[in-house]
Amino acid sequence: MILLWTLCLTLGGQIMARPEQMAEPKGLFWQLTDVHWDREYSSNGDPKKMCHRASDGLGVETGKFGTYSCDSPWELVEASIAAMTEQESDPDFIVWTGDNSPHVKDPIPDWDYVFSSLKKVTDLLRDQFPRSQIIPVLGNHDVYPEDFYPGKTGGIYEAYLKEGGWEDLLSNRAKGSFGACGFYSTMPNKGLKVLVLNTNLYNVPDNLTSNIEDPCGQFTWMERELKKAERAGTKVLVAAHIPPGYFERFVVSPFYNEIHNKKYINLLNDYGDVILAHVYGHTHTDSFRLFRTDENDEVKSIAFIAPSVTPWLHSGGVNPSIRLYGYEPYESHITDFWQYFLNLTEINEHLNTQVSTQKIIPETDENLLAEKSRMYRSWASRPIQEIEPYLDSSNELEVLDYRNKEKKAGDLKAHKRSRRSEGPGWKLLYRATDFYNVPSLKNEYMHSVYKRLKTDEDFFGQFYGYNTGGYVFETCDSKCKREHICAMGHLHNRDMEACLNQSISTEVSNYNIGKSLPSNATEVVSENQGSDIVKLLTVEQSTNKNTHVITVVCSIVFVFCAALIALFMIHPRNKYRVLRSNWRHSYEPIEGNVL
Repeated sequence: MILLWTLCLTLGGQIMARPEQMAEPKGLFWQLTDVHWDREYSSNGDPKKMCHRASDGLGVETGKFGTYSCDSPWELVEASIAAMTEQESDPDFIVWTGDNSPHVKDPIPDWDYVFSSLKKVTDLLRDQFPRSQIIPVLGNHDVYPEDFYPGKTGGIYEAYLKEGGWEDLLSNRAKGSFGACGFYSTMPNKGLKVLVLNTNLYNVPDNLTSNIEDPCGQFTWMERELKKAERAGTKVLVAAHIPPGYFERFVVSPFYNEIHNKKYINLLNDYGDVILAHVYGHTHTDSFRLFRTDENDEVKSIAFIAPSVTPWLHSGGVNPSIRLYGYEPYESHITDFWQYFLNLTEINEHLNTQVSTQKIIPETDENLLAEKSRMYRSWASRPIQEIEPYLDSSNELEVLDYRNKEKKAGDLKAHKRSRRSEGPGWKLLYRATDFYNVPSLKNEYMHSVYKRLKTDEDFFGQFYGYNTGGYVFETCDSKCKREHICAMGHLHNRDMEACLNQSISTEVSNYNIGKSLPSNATEVVSENQGSDIVKLLTVEQSTNKNTHVITVVCSIVFVFCAALIALFMIHPRNKYRVLRSNWRHSYEPIEGNVL
């Protein structure tokens, strides 16, 4: 009887696990992406000219930590990495997914600019994370001229190792592979291989590779590495800068050349059972992609696209962001991630009132970088009561703690991820399993999230707000929603075209242009999710129906069996009697065996 009921619970209720039942992850890693440090950024610059100092000397008061229409000042780069160290100072590794030079044309970042930028960010990461492996990835803005990587092995990749400061980050084996064409593999711990790819080779603007079927032989190398991982029982984390498919906010053209896009997707689908997940940058936005098969719509793996450090976004802006992932080394999925952001609207409004009477220091002089760093550290260490007016006491999204240096490195306690602080306003925007309301980020759960985004307007509206780190600068109508949904679920060119010609759902509720999400955004999400817990956690609608049927049938069987036992127990010729002295807890045989 007990076995029967246990079986019923297993069959009927296994997908009903709640997120709070999940244990803290055993492994953690950071993703830092799209820093785009602009050393010409000026706090008195012209936002229409990437916040560079105006030639007539008449600028406006831009933000100390950045402006939405411009790339990152050095203060923002420092603050981002400082927030990472305070939140988790001893991760297993850091995936640094490329793009460190700015989107500027005057001057165009040349090789000296590219390598010196890489070297400076590399040195900062090594200084702040002395015990963690740093895994660098090339972006399309890490080359001169931008976007143009050669499709054959050459000497430029050796320069990244020597002049970019990456020589000490890679093993001898990895350096040999990277020196050929910018890709390599590494094993940060037993049971996990990180496959670092140079997907810039497939980028549509790169006409040096567009007619080469397998630029640099990377596809051949990928398949060999995936086969080795499959034989060894090792999971693979795919790390690259540019993802396949389309940008959800600009679906006119795909990221990859079609021949490369098809080969890339099919190859990784073939080894989907080996892949832990994918992590990408490039878009500056927060989204995910489903790697699916054409035959049966099976999700083979999930690609997570992290938002950028830079606030710059074409025709808009994003709040600077960093992301911490949780994972199980031998599992086939990411367990969770924590998305942090810096609300530029709040921080700039606060700081502008503080510095309005101070002399603005020109920021084009390299010798002033150390002084600016000192100013930031001084501000971050001020007494809490001096900063407290800036912090909204009603804000439920708590701020990282910049003061407490005594926390044990590697502490996985959830409360450590949402502490208050007096530093720049780095906040927890959302925790993935809480927002998505799933136990983990397995393929089937993320597939269910994708399906819900299609039909649930409120859920998609919140997702859309998070897409730009909480800074919403334009409304999203039905066409906008269709483009987001299609980009997430359709990576092949023909599938994307077919999807765009279909209607996804009704129009999404509009948001105020140029406003950040409310500080109680997490609470809003929770209120909208209450009635959808069961629906969201069900992988397929058919599975949900089958589960319900199984549960009902098992309940009927259980009641029937209980009735039979009751009749059997009160029959005068039964072999058992209830002990009257302890009838609630035990039975005693009268004679012989149970049967």
